[in-house]
Amino acid sequence: MPKPMLQLEKYFFIKVFFEANPKFKSSAKGSRADLNVTNSVSLISKEERIWRVTLVLKALSDEEFVPYKIDIGIVGFFRIDKKIPENEMEELVAVGGSSILYSATRDFVLTLTSRGPWPAVFLPTTSFTKGTTNKNVDDKQEIPNKAGKKGNMED
Repeated sequence: MPKPMLQLEKYFFIKVFFEANPKFKSSAKGSRADLNVTNSVSLISKEERIWRVTLVLKALSDEEFVPYKIDIGIVGFFRIDKKIPENEMEELVAVGGSSILYSATRDFVLTLTSRGPWPAVFLPTTSFTKGTTNKNVDDKQEIPNKAGKKGNMED
């Protein structure tokens, strides 16, 4: 198996806020939520080629069509293979590292929301390539209501 260009050394969540929205009213069609995703990268060790990536995901609306309020921060440390030229390292870690952390966050959000009173939330895919905007993931994302739950938390 070839050595990966980008190796995840470790990651951890630095902030986890999760709250079921008591005003939520589900619909068979699904819910729409503003997802705000931001990322930042910084070089930790030039000699060891270690980079830090921080990703923050927020969905904090009080609207009745949003089942959960979510605010999560995750940090990951990545090592870049010595075969990668220095001038390509930042883009590689920004795209690849952010994608890896987003995937971990997606699974974490799915696990958290599957234990809540409303349908589980599966975050949509996104891109961290140059030229894309990470501030708002497709502005309004469809969150499928697969569990078919209806009503409000008092039901």
